Amino acid sequence: LDLEGTVSNRSAIGAKVRATATIDGRIVTQLREIHGNGSDRRVQFGLGDATAIEILRIEWPSGLVQDLRDVASNQFLAGSESDDAI
Repeated sequence: LDLEGTVSNRSAIGAKVRATATIDGRIVTQLREIHGNGSDRRVQFGLGDATAIEILRIEWPSGLVQDLRDVASNQFLAGSESDDAI
């Protein structure tokens, strides 16, 4: 997932991304945060045997929250804070 802020800062610093998926028969939620310490805006998740992320939640520094459901695994997504769907 490659994020770009439009309402918040362009680098999406401060954004939090949560991915919830069923991995090895257990519901697992992973959290990734965009920091300004030289990291880029890209986040990735280890999904094991999961074929989809059940809920992908992006919490932007502006307070905007985007929820995507049933996101297929093994793909690269790019989107911005103003996108209705990433």
